[in-house]
Amino acid sequence: AVLAGFAELVAGRGADAADMVRRAGIPAHALVERDMLVSWHALGNLMELAAVELETPSLGLAWALAVPTPFLNFGPLGLLARFSETIGQWCAISRSYWRFHTNAYAVSLMEAESGQDMILRLAVDDMVPPSRHQMEYTLAGVCQLMRMLAPIDDSRFVGVRFQHLKPDDLVLHGQAFRCPVEFGCRHNELVYRREV
Repeated sequence: AVLAGFAELVAGRGADAADMVRRAGIPAHALVERDMLVSWHALGNLMELAAVELETPSLGLAWALAVPTPFLNFGPLGLLARFSETIGQWCAISRSYWRFHTNAYAVSLMEAESGQDMILRLAVDDMVPPSRHQMEYTLAGVCQLMRMLAPIDDSRFVGVRFQHLKPDDLVLHGQAFRCPVEFGCRHNELVYRREV
């Protein structure tokens, strides 16, 4: 399901998605088969390859913004969102079922020291760090999904933090997150108001 929208994004830029996923080490039928497992490492390779060949330095964000509905690329977590009455309920359920969604990284939901904010943190393996495109794609998708679940004013998003260094172009970061974005941080995380 994580590949939802990739073929359309690539085709729109004149490239062959099936060829690209094969070269990255992912079977081409993964583009249409939503319920199979793909390698997290291979997905990172695909994103790096696509970023270079499509000349799209913020590939992860361009892809996240191109998916018609984030429910498609969140697989079972998107389905759980449809049956959650609040974002808090969705976060709690998602955390419980996370292992069925991915074993690529762990998710933590914690209260910030101020007590006013919540932190949704993605913990990755330092031995096999993800590409920056993977983290940007994932957190942009989370923001889009949260906006679909509830009428969230952008001021409710306090900020997004990434471990990777600041890229040269931040235009798509502004479009995807619409809140302060920090780089070179200790964690990859989304900070939002507890009231959400």
